[in-house]
Amino acid sequence: MHAAYFSGAALPEAQVSLDVTGAQSSFSPDRLQGYSVGLGSPYGYRGYMHRDIAFYPGRYERQEPLAILSGKLDDAGGMSFSLPRLPIVPGMPKTIQVHASVSDASGLVTEGAGSFLLHPSSAYVGIRAPYVAARDEDVPIKLKAATWTHEALA
Repeated sequence: MHAAYFSGAALPEAQVSLDVTGAQSSFSPDRLQGYSVGLGSPYGYRGYMHRDIAFYPGRYERQEPLAILSGKLDDAGGMSFSLPRLPIVPGMPKTIQVHASVSDASGLVTEGAGSFLLHPSSAYVGIRAPYVAARDEDVPIKLKAATWTHEALA
């Protein structure tokens, strides 16, 4: 991470606090549009994030604390950090949010946040089937696979 004053001057030796949280999320590669992918994502539904709740059809997950990190910025106003191994649930992506607070020499605190999607797998499989099926008739079921980078899998 990097912190600086609006003028561009670095914040050497500024104190940094990082709060890392996560919540179960959903993801469907664009190539699987119209397919059900993962748990709780019927018919290509894509969940969305709002503050501290990840929404799914009929359920929600609150942000869980994952790590609290602290340190000081270097002379150029930068700092590198490593996150601990993050817990994953097979088939369920997780949205990781990092909230940073930086205190300058005068005690002025500035905050910022960012997030990223943690993928538990390199591939996603989608299924498409009719919502209702007639008794004693064949049911067409289609499967399709793609990577999290939206590339098709054979």
